[in-house]
Amino acid sequence: MVKLNLEGVDLAAVRERQNDPALQVPDWKPPVVLPATWTILEMLPDGAQYMSRLLELAAILTCSRENDGREWLHLSVSHARRLPNWKEFVSVKELFLGDREAYQVVPPKARYVNIHPNVLHLFALRDATATALPDFTGGTGSL
Repeated sequence: MVKLNLEGVDLAAVRERQNDPALQVPDWKPPVVLPATWTILEMLPDGAQYMSRLLELAAILTCSRENDGREWLHLSVSHARRLPNWKEFVSVKELFLGDREAYQVVPPKARYVNIHPNVLHLFALRDATATALPDFTGGTGSL
């Protein structure tokens, strides 16, 4: 059993945010048609929680309007016993976010809260054609 570290987390604010109509994206719905290895655990006010017992993976996908005025998807991916590996992480990203640009954020230490030791997060703009970053390849197509 994974012990959660909720130090620094305002759970009341999290619940309030999930139910804030100003942040809701009413025309967005989380996926409900999934591969046979995945099931929906719970529908949330702003998304859904999923599980693959076979893969020992869980995912939460939400969508909200953020401070920049854009609609962002947030995908968290966790493994029952360890951090998800790259292949698992990308596989879950493709399943729930498709072939769009997604971002993993490493915040400064002052804003870092580790609620669950085996979870990784991705953020993506709902508009699959949009990007939030410049072209770091300088037009070469290669980093």
